Amino acid sequence: MVRLIHQSFGVLHRPQGMFGCNPGITPLNISGLQGWYDFSDATTLYTDAGSTLVSSDGDLIYQANDKSGNGNNAVQATQANRPVYKVNIQNGLSIARLDAVAEQYWTVSSGMPTDNNSITAFLVSKSDVPDSQDVHLHVGTGAAKFLYQHRSTTFYAIYDGTAHESDLAATGNFEVHGIRSGASDCHIYLENQSWAKGSALAAGTHNGAADIGRYPSYGFDGDIGEVVIYNTILTDVEISKLIKYFRRKWNT
Repeated sequence: MVRLIHQSFGVLHRPQGMFGCNPGITPLNISGLQGWYDFSDATTLYTDAGSTLVSSDGDLIYQANDKSGNGNNAVQATQANRPVYKVNIQNGLSIARLDAVAEQYWTVSSGMPTDNNSITAFLVSKSDVPDSQDVHLHVGTGAAKFLYQHRSTTFYAIYDGTAHESDLAATGNFEVHGIRSGASDCHIYLENQSWAKGSALAAGTHNGAADIGRYPSYGFDGDIGEVVIYNTILTDVEISKLIKYFRRKWNT
């Protein structure tokens, strides 16, 4: 039986300083970071395999370098499937724009979590088609865990061979959302709210790979600002800090 639990992470104050981001709080401050993809940072985005940086609105992003320091870069070698670099979209920051029909996404071929009971991931994104089954993140292969908006309802959900839908609905605006999958429970987060499944997800195949913006047969329509993936179960305190970092930076 699905158990619905809401938890508040406190009042999240609006931006102060450059992009409203406290320079002392970044995803690197939390242990277990395996991948960090920041589409507001043009010094990490390339139009080729790591030689030519994006320079103009509309450039196609071949590679997003991993800011975690692990070298787990996100890559799309096929030109027709590369997301688009767009400038000054949210809070003055650049983003990546994806089109599901064009099957635009990136693959991280290795270095992602392999333990079914030890995954935490967060994104900042905005879905342009709220009645579609937009896949934000897919970890592993086949019927493994991925975060998506369920078709026709806009509620965020997680999949492990069976769809588990939360009661947290996408707003159509930029927002912070994520998952935490552990040995006894799985949580979905949206801004300062959370939903608990009440039990662990079924085991999936985790080969160390991940797709950003795609699951086989499904894609993502909209904008992605930032993605972080951990191979640990973050505590509530750590998740609160991470959400505050994203909300201040992206003004969600």
